Amino acid sequence: MAHILAVDDDPDLCTLLKTALERDGHAVEIRTSGVTVTESLCRWADCILLDVMMPGEDGFATCRRIRAITQAPILFLTARTDEQSRRNRVRPGGQNRDGGGATADIHPVGIRNQRVSGPARGADVQQRTDI
Repeated sequence: MAHILAVDDDPDLCTLLKTALERDGHAVEIRTSGVTVTESLCRWADCILLDVMMPGEDGFATCRRIRAITQAPILFLTARTDEQSRRNRVRPGGQNRDGGGATADIHPVGIRNQRVSGPARGADVQQRTDI
């Protein structure tokens, strides 16, 4: 069982993520804005799902704050696929399938296929392309 923090301003998506991940046996905490992510919550999480486009503190700023606290894998949730957006996700410390610092674009349901069981601090996050 992994401790997963999901941060997204869409309450329906938060409910979906929480339901699906808890059904798979994970402990899930949901926050609907980046500013509500605390240091203790970051240290609790084995994996963090983070929306890019949130009002107020966006996902990039939230990621930079989180990275100063923990090295837990951060997976960005975004519909943006243009190259500039992909480069922007690399800068604050998102994970890539090769562990090289780029972000993994995954479908939220595919999180159960990620390597997040147990303490995932510093673990590689693998991208699923068959979802």
